[in-house]
Amino acid sequence: MDDEQMNVLGALRYIWRRSLGSISLAIVWVCVALFLAVMAFDILGVVPRQDMVSVLGLSYAGLFQRKFVFEFVTAPLLHANLTHLLFNMLSLWMLGPDVENRLGRTRYILFSGFCAISGMVGFLAFNWHTGHVVIGYSGVIFGILVAQAMFFPNNVVAIFAFFPLKMKYAVLLLGAVELYLTVSPEGAGVAHSAHLFGAVAAFAFLRITQWWTIRKARTAVGQLPARPPKWRTIRKRADIPKEL
Repeated sequence: MDDEQMNVLGALRYIWRRSLGSISLAIVWVCVALFLAVMAFDILGVVPRQDMVSVLGLSYAGLFQRKFVFEFVTAPLLHANLTHLLFNMLSLWMLGPDVENRLGRTRYILFSGFCAISGMVGFLAFNWHTGHVVIGYSGVIFGILVAQAMFFPNNVVAIFAFFPLKMKYAVLLLGAVELYLTVSPEGAGVAHSAHLFGAVAAFAFLRITQWWTIRKARTAVGQLPARPPKWRTIRKRADIPKEL
């Protein structure tokens, strides 16, 4: 086994150890279990996959006509195919734990829920009165990418598996692509609007959370500023990013 293979295996072992006990890894297991359950029910003829997707996935008809509000919870956890599942779950497994550690479990859960719901609302906004159904964790994945860019801007990620780019630039590039695809007709079964809205929701959540944390800290010592200070000026708390 050469040095490159050893480095890859070492990196995978590190990612695995870091993810143990995390909310991110728990969500991975839930999504995998749901995918296998839907596939098994379809193969055994218990419930056709299409029927499962129409009930568990989010759609205009399901939400407004059948009043299936639970679709906001089930839709992000359901995936269209093995490629869709692998991409989202590998991204969540590799990138989620670092964001989770920065935010803490409670805020990370709120962050993920906010990104997921915002992504689905964005999808509905561009697919009003249609029969389209949205499923998948991609809205949260794009939110996690934004968080990675804000917390760890100089980390390098391989765009499209080939092009190494710093996270802060990679997110801008992916955001521009998603914006273009959102205003164009959606095709290939990909809900680009959900990706874009998930990313925007992540940025808003992190900015508001940062401002509120600083406001509470300053209020506690009677030093409430006239306007929210910049993120990078506060360095005392470990859970506040040090730079953008």
